[in-house]
Amino acid sequence: MSQPISNRLAIVLLPVVVLIHNTAHNAVFHRWNKLKMYEVQTLPDLFMGPEKVTVHANLLRTLAFATLIKCAVGAALRAFANPQDRAKHKAVFARFVLVYATASLLRCATFFVTLLPATAAYCKSPRIGGTYTADRAPRDLYEVMFRFDWTHSCGDLLFSGHTILITCAYMVTESLLANGTRTLDVFLVYLARLVMVPFLFLTVYTRKHYTIDVGIATLVTSLLWKYFEFVG
Repeated sequence: MSQPISNRLAIVLLPVVVLIHNTAHNAVFHRWNKLKMYEVQTLPDLFMGPEKVTVHANLLRTLAFATLIKCAVGAALRAFANPQDRAKHKAVFARFVLVYATASLLRCATFFVTLLPATAAYCKSPRIGGTYTADRAPRDLYEVMFRFDWTHSCGDLLFSGHTILITCAYMVTESLLANGTRTLDVFLVYLARLVMVPFLFLTVYTRKHYTIDVGIATLVTSLLWKYFEFVG
């Protein structure tokens, strides 16, 4: 596939996959709610924090997330600003979209057949220490199709969507700047490397996902990135 076609496909593909993912996200939440999974206790996990995680832990995770996104954006802007790097920038952008789209579709297929007990309190019944109420789930086909709420929905644990995005952001930074010699390029690469592991750990510790969710998402996204790099 030629590079111009790849980029046109990438631009069209991204919103389509986002809409598919959102519908699947709502549908699995609806099914999860009907099966009353909110009444099932959280599975044990070695790296999961206490039921009430401190504000500082959640803040650190948010900062790590924002830092990795900014590293990727900074890498893209620096590459696009240099005429010699624009072809590489376009190829990496196309790869980012293809990897994110493919991983997201695999995620949709996976979480439908792996409904897990909730990790977060907002997805657990008050009977087992949470704050969940059954009326929070999508109630009909219209809400399944058109409701957008990825922050406090439930049932989509395996595997982690946030980890897909962050792993893609990390790969963008590495792909565009890993061989750079400019001070800012080197700084962004090492900053992304420094923050990546703490983000993954905090995603589990703050009860956003199980360790297996984060591990599978990291592995699948990394392998897809290498695959599209090879075939591209």
